[in-house]
Amino acid sequence: KGGDGWRPYFSGGVGWVQANVQSDDLLFDESTTEFAFDLGGGVMAYFNHYGVRGDIRYYQTVSGDDIDALGVDLGSDINYWRATVGFTFRW
Repeated sequence: KGGDGWRPYFSGGVGWVQANVQSDDLLFDESTTEFAFDLGGGVMAYFNHYGVRGDIRYYQTVSGDDIDALGVDLGSDINYWRATVGFTFRW
């Protein structure tokens, strides 16, 4: 059937990330909103009406203010990786 097989893709974007740091006993509650970008890619594979999708993305803030909670500098650089896997179907 047409359309079966592998479909690689690239993804990227820019926007804002909001971080909130809060202690369990509510002694501090700090938040910040930072400009950020993400880059990643993945692949979708279809077999008739069913498929599998997987991707990995990297998120990074560009600049920002430090979060200071009770004198502890928690920094301003937010970066992390995220990987996902999913099952898809089409009709």
